[in-house]
Amino acid sequence: MPAKVFISCGQASEEERAVARRVADLLRQTGFNPYVAIEGQSIEDVNSGIIDQLKSSDYYLFIDFCRETIGTDQNNQPVFRGSLFTHQELALAYVFDFPSAIFLRQKGTELNGLSKYLLANAKEFEQPAQAVGFVEMLVQQRKWSPDYSRHLVVLDFNRLSEPKWDGDFCKYEWFALIKNARTDLTARHVVARLMTFSDRRGMKVELTSRVREPLDWLKSRDFLGTFFAEFETQQQVDLLPGQSNVFSAFSICAGSSRKYEKYDERCLHLGFISQLTLEVGQYRARYQVLADNVPPLEFDVEINITGKAETTTARLCK
Repeated sequence: MPAKVFISCGQASEEERAVARRVADLLRQTGFNPYVAIEGQSIEDVNSGIIDQLKSSDYYLFIDFCRETIGTDQNNQPVFRGSLFTHQELALAYVFDFPSAIFLRQKGTELNGLSKYLLANAKEFEQPAQAVGFVEMLVQQRKWSPDYSRHLVVLDFNRLSEPKWDGDFCKYEWFALIKNARTDLTARHVVARLMTFSDRRGMKVELTSRVREPLDWLKSRDFLGTFFAEFETQQQVDLLPGQSNVFSAFSICAGSSRKYEKYDERCLHLGFISQLTLEVGQYRARYQVLADNVPPLEFDVEINITGKAETTTARLCK
């Protein structure tokens, strides 16, 4: 999912609404997912809509337009009230601590209360239409990226450096490293699962309900780099702010055991009993990570099944 931008922008006139549309179009064309708050919502709408949209956003963009004249400054220049609606959103956004937020204000708008602190260095514009160009410039200056997330992120996807041996059989295991990038809240009840699986032509591989069941997370922090000690697993974890953990994406067994004469090294093992047997070839797997209180994370992995566990590869898709 592209980075979501919450756009807090006055919309009292058609000119202001046109600016909001142009800014949203600009961000969408740049690869972002813009959300424009609609003025005139009730308290219920704010509670159920605006707050939820702010929670799920990655970036915050504030544009303040002049309203009626409320006085003059020390240079006898007119001072205007700003948009009450956008200032309410500004106060809410402050609580969520957005990184690299962008603030713009029309020249002459009053700086008072929280805005006196947050908007002291806001970029000023004379006419509303000028705000669009400043947004484009500041997005580049602040190095905003459509790939950024301040929620759940995948940091790495890798295989254990050494297989796990048990008698005459061994298991090669691939793990995904997931981080809660939020600085203000714990991601609660985080689960991971295989969502879709397709071959190089894009044809979907049918997945049973068992294959879609939650995958195993590390229960303890017994890992360093790509080496893992023996550990217990669980299917659900909490991730504290800034904390990372890994889940087992899949494994391939090689050799033989008492139960099987020889393992099929084209078979992916997911969780405790789930299996997915494939033909030799390239595939794309999509994994989903869900939590109660942050947006879901989805990411793709390219898997090259060679028929040999030792030479099978998997890499995170950009």
